[in-house]
Amino acid sequence: MRLIKPNENLKFFGFSELDILNLDKIVCSKNLTEFIELETIDDQLFDLGSFIHLAISNKKFRELLLKTCYEELNDFPSYIFNNMTLIPDSLSFKLNLFLLLIDSLKKNNSIDPMYLQFLEMDKRGYRKVNTLIDSFFEMCRRGWFDKIDVFNLFTESNTLERTGWTGTNVPTPHKESIAEHMYVMYTMANLYLPSCYNEVGYDKNKILNMIMIHDLAETVTGDIPHPNKTSDDDLKEDLIAKALWCNLLYNESPASIDIYEAWNDWSLNLSINAKIAHDFDAIQLNYQFFTYACKYPETYSDENILRWTRRQPITEIGKKIYKEVILNNPKFKSRISVIKGVYYND
Repeated sequence: MRLIKPNENLKFFGFSELDILNLDKIVCSKNLTEFIELETIDDQLFDLGSFIHLAISNKKFRELLLKTCYEELNDFPSYIFNNMTLIPDSLSFKLNLFLLLIDSLKKNNSIDPMYLQFLEMDKRGYRKVNTLIDSFFEMCRRGWFDKIDVFNLFTESNTLERTGWTGTNVPTPHKESIAEHMYVMYTMANLYLPSCYNEVGYDKNKILNMIMIHDLAETVTGDIPHPNKTSDDDLKEDLIAKALWCNLLYNESPASIDIYEAWNDWSLNLSINAKIAHDFDAIQLNYQFFTYACKYPETYSDENILRWTRRQPITEIGKKIYKEVILNNPKFKSRISVIKGVYYND
């Protein structure tokens, strides 16, 4: 990893001279030469994000980093604990707290009670950044230290029913769960998406990866129907999801990088793959809605149908598949006429 050597410009982000000195001692240590190649470029800053990512995702680097801290920083971690800046939203605070936390986890796989107050300070100073280090702190606040913690949460998606259906009192003893929603989405996308598509960056496997993890954070946050979601809800879900993936990175799960990248892509919703994945979320919602609307016609009026189907695909491939799976599906012919001609004119 190529990094800019720590310099005085870091003071603009709340780093003290002592912080810069400590950081310099750490990254210049011979222990880390296998991982870090330092360079000096005028007006360029040390890339704290890459440094943190490597420390979280690479166990060997993390162990050498802690070894260096004990060798180079006298009386570590007390030295850090007694001298760190207590400004929660500064990068200085985050870096020093990160060092304390990974040391604490290395010793006994738990957080030293002395550091819990710092975690709460960070939580109050949180400013909608959702960086990897924010996610790591959230992982620590919730005590998600082992892969089994995350796996146990994921399995709850099997029984957690989608609130859109529980809220409308669909008269069925079993309502669609989060896991079923993702599985049907995955199956639909796998069957209907082409292996290749004339769109720059298109990657079917990346779309499938997004689909299979996109609602797993709801095992913690609960399911909130799309029309009712606020920006604060999205922010909370984003942070929880990243905390879950951060656990997998920290524990070096083989799928961790792919999952972390898939969530970032889904969350930003900027690439063609993300837009198609979001389209399938809308298509599957429509599919499940019409399944219930046709089976229980007294539960959903024509007006309900128009309201529930307002969320439509936006990509050309999504629109094409919507026509095939929803509009032209003989399973839905008893109710589909309500929207034919409203969204698409054939």
